[in-house]
This record gives sequence, C-alpha cells and structure tokens, in this order.
Amino acid sequence: MNLLERMQRYEVASNGILLYRVPIVARFSIRNYNRLIRQLPRPYNPEFMRILQETMFSTVKDLEGAVFGYQQHGEISYILRQIDDEGVGPYAGQIQKIATTLSSITTLNFAKHYMASDEPPDIVGEAIFEGIVFNISTISETMNYLIGQQYLCQKNAITIIAEDNLSPVLANRRTVDEKKELLEAECGIIFDELYSNYFKYGSCAFKTPKVRGDVARKKWLLEETSLDFMLEKDNIMNIIKTGQDIFKPERDIQNG
Repeated sequence: MNLLERMQRYEVASNGILLYRVPIVARFSIRNYNRLIRQLPRPYNPEFMRILQETMFSTVKDLEGAVFGYQQHGEISYILRQIDDEGVGPYAGQIQKIATTLSSITTLNFAKHYMASDEPPDIVGEAIFEGIVFNISTISETMNYLIGQQYLCQKNAITIIAEDNLSPVLANRRTVDEKKELLEAECGIIFDELYSNYFKYGSCAFKTPKVRGDVARKKWLLEETSLDFMLEKDNIMNIIKTGQDIFKPERDIQNG
C-alpha cells in the first residue's frame, strides 16, 4: 500500500455513510443566536424572520434529495430522501459532505438575503450555521420529528412572551399551556390570538405540482406561516414519501 492509498483509507474511515433510502434530517442553527439578536426588538423582528424564511427557502431548493424544509426562530431543518431507485442517495449519504455543504450554503444564503434587505436588522456579529445530520428510521418518525420541532417553536415563542411580561418566578418551570394561562390571567395577553403565526408556528417549504395548459412540473412553495403539523400530518407524510404535495386546483393551476 502506497502513501496515497494509506491516506485515502484514513479519510474513508472518518467519513460515516448514512443508511440508503432512509430519510435524512439535517438540522442547522445559528451558533451565536442569542448574541446575534440581542439588540433586536422583542418579541421578534419581522424583517429578521423574513430573512430566515428566505434563507431556508433558497437553500432547500438547491439541495440534493430535499423534500421538505422547516424554519423556526434561529433553526432550520432540511429533510432529504432518495425518492426513486436510481443513484446512491443525496450526497452519496456522506455525513461530513452533507454537514459541510449545507452549513456553507445556509450561511451564505443568510448573508445574501441580509445584504439585500432594505432594512437590515441590527444584528451583532455574523450568522454562522452549524448543525448535525442523521437518519430517522421511518417516514412516520420523520413526521414526529417535525411535530417536535414545531412544538419547540411554540415553546420558544411563549417563553419569550412570558419572560417579557411575567416575573421570573411565574415564567420559569412552567409548561406551554401554564404560561398561556398565566399570561391571560396576569397580563390579559391571549397568546393564541396575538403575534404573527410565523413567530408561533415557523415556516416551511415543499414542492407542489404546477400545471400550465397541458404541462405539469414541480415547483417549490414557501409557506411563510407553516402548516400545523398535527392537523396536516397525513399530507406532510405524503410529501416526504413522494417528494411533492398532492395536486390542489385552486393553488396549482397557473394562468397565462
């Protein structure tokens, strides 16, 4: 074995390969998130939220095998999956390649949308995304992962509101529902009726069939206010399974 072959073996040994045809989750968050947003208005800055939405949307459209994207606060999740029987899977299932590629693209897209903003938020430092990549055994468990992420979004949102309006004694060590009840009882704040839904539910992206005349093609759609994953569970599982949403005439027929 020559020197180059020996070095290649070192590389291969440290580059884990994900399971073939099993859903892949790549979750990335801004590593310095709390510092980054410390000068922004609370509970949230709409332009900063829009930049995060566009970052997720721009990135997910360019990824191999991407079927779904979800963004909540400073975190973005991409769902990748091999839909057909051809090929070796997204990025050949190489964990390091997926992690470094997606981290770089997400970070660059955030910078691009931030620089293009007419009213760039007053962030502290730069947004650098880091994360993890892993398999989830089934489509149903992938759905449960997304449900869990949306619950975290609601938890993060209610925590911010509680910190700003309740004493630390009342705000700490309470469930989401308990904090909602306290906010209404102590402050007259009805959480479910106030604040933008993208702050409470996040944003998501997936492919839809677009039909113009006799021609049909897939097109990525950004839902600025995410679907309710609990209510849309069957529909989202179908998106993950097939790579696109079902045809909806009122949405998917293009005129002109």
